[in-house]
Amino acid sequence: MKKTILQGSVLALLWLGVANEGHWAGWQGSARSQGTVLEVAVPDKATVTRKQGASLTGQLTAFNQTSLTLSAGGYSEKVPLTQVQAIAFEGDVWITGKPLPSKFRGSKILPDLPIQALKLGNPPRKATIALATMSPQGRERLLEDTQNKPHGVKKILLNSSAKMTIHIGEIE
Repeated sequence: MKKTILQGSVLALLWLGVANEGHWAGWQGSARSQGTVLEVAVPDKATVTRKQGASLTGQLTAFNQTSLTLSAGGYSEKVPLTQVQAIAFEGDVWITGKPLPSKFRGSKILPDLPIQALKLGNPPRKATIALATMSPQGRERLLEDTQNKPHGVKKILLNSSAKMTIHIGEIE
């Protein structure tokens, strides 16, 4: 029992970055062991640009093949993806159990991914991006570039009702 508690405490300290050199202890910028999945942080503020009409700003709380949901101030609005041109992200990211400002370095573009490639986590602070439709060379290069470096979603462009382009950046 004591050994289990101690191991849990050490893991918690590593996760918080206390027992290692920075905020990113325990973070895996890519899920190389899963082969074709990249884990990314999702900043807490999203601005949805519609094809027609006003933009909406809030936290992206749901995303699927047909719609997304933004929440702010106790209200939620579901928006069909057919009405969405782009989603831009800013604000804090949650990496170590607490919010940290999202400062992105560089940009990597993941073009023509199927809409279902993005799986928003619960809570929506993380997401996974399935990379199976990328070329093997492009996927391998991306996974090498993102290995052990935290990345976050910067922007999503809806190319069509079935495809999107995701811009990610390394979090400083």
